[in-house]
Amino acid sequence: MNTAPATTTRPTRWAGANLSDLVRFAGSDDYQRWQGHIRAAAGCAHPIRLRGDLHTVETSTGRIVDTTGTDTMPDGVLYVPCGNRRATVCPSCAETYRADTFQLVKAGLAGGKGVPPSVAEHPCVFLTGTAPSFGPVHTHHRDGRPCRPRRDAETCPHGVLLECRQRHAEDDPAAGRPLCLDCYDHDHQIVWNGYAGELWRRSMNTSNRLLRRLGDRHGVRLRLSYAKVAEFQRRGVAHIHAMVRLDGIDPVNPDAVIAPPASISAAHLALLLRDALTATAFTTEPHPRRPDGWPIAWGAELDPRQVRLTVRDIDDHGEITTGAVAGYLAKYATKATEATGHASARLTDETIGIHADPTTHAGRLVGACWRLGHPPADLIADHRRWARQHGPDADGDPLAEWMAGYGRLRRWAHMLGFGGHFSTKSRRYSTTLGALRQARRDWRHTHLHDTGPDIDHDQAFGRDHRRHRLPRLRRHRLAHHRRRPARQHRGRQRPRATTHRPRGTCHHSPELRGPTMRPTSLSRQCDSPAGRTSEMSPNERLWTVQDVSDYLGVPIMTIYHWRQTDYGPKGTRVGRYLRYREEDVRGWFEAQSQKVG
Repeated sequence: MNTAPATTTRPTRWAGANLSDLVRFAGSDDYQRWQGHIRAAAGCAHPIRLRGDLHTVETSTGRIVDTTGTDTMPDGVLYVPCGNRRATVCPSCAETYRADTFQLVKAGLAGGKGVPPSVAEHPCVFLTGTAPSFGPVHTHHRDGRPCRPRRDAETCPHGVLLECRQRHAEDDPAAGRPLCLDCYDHDHQIVWNGYAGELWRRSMNTSNRLLRRLGDRHGVRLRLSYAKVAEFQRRGVAHIHAMVRLDGIDPVNPDAVIAPPASISAAHLALLLRDALTATAFTTEPHPRRPDGWPIAWGAELDPRQVRLTVRDIDDHGEITTGAVAGYLAKYATKATEATGHASARLTDETIGIHADPTTHAGRLVGACWRLGHPPADLIADHRRWARQHGPDADGDPLAEWMAGYGRLRRWAHMLGFGGHFSTKSRRYSTTLGALRQARRDWRHTHLHDTGPDIDHDQAFGRDHRRHRLPRLRRHRLAHHRRRPARQHRGRQRPRATTHRPRGTCHHSPELRGPTMRPTSLSRQCDSPAGRTSEMSPNERLWTVQDVSDYLGVPIMTIYHWRQTDYGPKGTRVGRYLRYREEDVRGWFEAQSQKVG
């Protein structure tokens, strides 16, 4: 990695730059280098600025062959796009993700990107799996029909007439809202969302069993390859769209993608998938609110449609085409719960009251996640007895199984219980997002004269360690620090006793854990609302949850989880906020150290 030396005339801060500063900088000799440096994050709504050292590592030996410090880069930071796939959060990164998903899906249908062109002749089915009904809701009909007309409409036990003769527009806020909030089974819906990924996994297992029988009848071995996305309906339940392709298996080279026998058509595949999804159902584990568990199965609207490829990818016979499928899947890969009217970050004890509004449908779904995800009293008692004899990181916690099941509903309450991936694919379907991103970086360096480091969001934050390590890079957003100036100042005065791997470090570098991850240099540039950083001593103020997390070196969600189970240092509610005394936190930590000793 070659980085030109920094000039001494470049500006160091652009947070408060005015138009004249920008115009003057655009005419400087350093402008082209600066433009190439920021090009990778250009257009990102929330670019991440990193400070530290960037190591280029020889993957075969682990030897560091080159080190580049951000001090030598323009602006003294490394710009990385946020990589958020949600269009409501960052339109630029979401559009990049959508385009990558389109290419990924299209390559599995028509070939290219390392996929043989012969896949265009394989039987393909566009499969849609929806959830069952959890109660009547207002609906938009594309043909203009009334919502829910009834000649002899029933009245529910809560006095609501279960009919609606209006013709809802597609953007009508009433669409997706239950006719009666009290009759609607919100609990069952969020549990279905939570187990939708498991339902898909079991459905694919059933499909493979049926596929083996089909292959035995034809004397061949077959394999399913797919790409799928999850989409939220207006009623707040996830359903699955999948592009499923049928491949043959070469006994000599199992990794090869070959066509199945001509006697097996897309109609056989569509019938097989319909039978598999219809036959797949299970019941969840018992819950205190429902001892028999909830039934999890697909709804009645299963729609496996054959996919055809024409010369121009235009279908004149009413059948869906590869371009339409790829575009449809890519479009929903950048969406989440926005269609339901709910959009928030991960919820906590401090923010759940804001979003769990019992007067709205989305609020009741969020409240159901929080309520069902709370562990029962007897399980908490067992956990307390276990915690007295073991450390927080020991195995065998009786609460661990709960947190892996219903406990996930609280963690994913902001997603209405759905904790699965919105976009996934099987290994042999087509290329990978990583390969597409690398090809884009190579093209950018060649054609756009991009001089920035060859690194993306996944490599910067620990999801790709093949080429780079960023041991002392500090992640920060200037706006984030302006909102919390006092907390950052406290972090400079009190060293961070970190015992876990902070986000942004490479898990192959254990020696890099500790206070070096604290963004001290950046926090000095941030001003308090009064115009300067507070000089109050840490002993004179209460600690926030973030302070406790920094001191103990555990994630914030772990602190909240401890509080739910009456474990951890003693905290006090101050309005909607949770605060700790420093001496209580330090005393609790010393007590744990004595237990371990």
